[in-house]
Amino acid sequence: MAETGLSTFTTSIFTVLILWIAISETKSAFITGITSAILVAPLILSIIVGAIIDKARNKKLFAIFGPLLKALAAGILLIVIQNSSLISDSFFLFMSALAFGFSIDILVPLRAIWSQKFLTKPIYLKGMSVANLVSRTSRLAGFLVAAPLLILNLRTDTIIIIILYLASLIPILFIDNIKDVIVGRGTIREVMRDGLQYIGNTKVVAEIVIISSISALFWGMSDSASTVMINKVFTLSSAYLSYTFFVVSFGGILGSVLTSKLKTVKNVGKKLPFLYGFGGLSVLFIAIFPSIYTLLSVFFLVGFLSGITSPLISAVLFGTAPRDKMGRIQGTMDTLGTSFNSVSGILAGVIMTLEFPGNVFYVMAGGLVILSVVVSRFKSLSKIGV
Repeated sequence: MAETGLSTFTTSIFTVLILWIAISETKSAFITGITSAILVAPLILSIIVGAIIDKARNKKLFAIFGPLLKALAAGILLIVIQNSSLISDSFFLFMSALAFGFSIDILVPLRAIWSQKFLTKPIYLKGMSVANLVSRTSRLAGFLVAAPLLILNLRTDTIIIIILYLASLIPILFIDNIKDVIVGRGTIREVMRDGLQYIGNTKVVAEIVIISSISALFWGMSDSASTVMINKVFTLSSAYLSYTFFVVSFGGILGSVLTSKLKTVKNVGKKLPFLYGFGGLSVLFIAIFPSIYTLLSVFFLVGFLSGITSPLISAVLFGTAPRDKMGRIQGTMDTLGTSFNSVSGILAGVIMTLEFPGNVFYVMAGGLVILSVVVSRFKSLSKIGV
């Protein structure tokens, strides 16, 4: 958890920094956009990386490699800062983004595996609520620190990030190097096929994967939609975009705190439709009453609801899936989530180009309501308690 908190805090700063360096050094919105896309593009391969990690006997080596890869990603930015060639700047920006993306590929399934390993079933809900709280608080703190940090020299900022990523490696070194559960001697392809077959044959896990994918499809529109609304419709400064990220994170923190106080939750599948449906109807208010105040209020509420649903779903998953398949399950969710998120970004762009930007929120609201209906039909999840 210490690694997750420090790494997430640093990643918030890194994300702002790499995009700022991209636009300030290349002066190209196109290259900046590609850099942003590459940051998450490697997650499409998460299903393969998850299979490799599931198959690995010594998972701690992968955990050590993750922060080192993040530090390398930040280090590459030093080359960009010192360069003056558009071609070389673009190349090294893309390399930095790729290195960062692959580090996430490694660390996300490992965190899922170890969270399940170190927690016991009765405290999955509380444990994941606390972990969610730490992650969201760290992300919020990172975004708050990023603004004043950018006042410093970019080289200094980059060195600070490298040091923080290397520091996030320290908690991992203290984890006992216990030989973990492995999945046998099959090829990576066989291991992947086994994981996919497990997901397809286990209704609860399949239902969670579907929820994750549909949620990413519609909620993935929020970043671009809010950016365009603030800039083009409300004609406000970029500070209001930071406020938007802030209220989402703050709402998520409060939702996680509330969930951490719950000892048990029965029939999780019967609670989720209400939460997603309420979120969808709330988003509808932005489309009907487009204003910055409506946007901030609704995004706070949606963040709050996300702070509740995320720990619930994670607790169900950890209580159901065997640890030797967790890497592949998490990898599959990341792969599908990233793919659907990319589709949602393209869809939002088309809608905002052809119509009033606020109409995107009609699509988001309808999608979340549809998700609530779909979840209400999941019989296996409705019987699960945490």
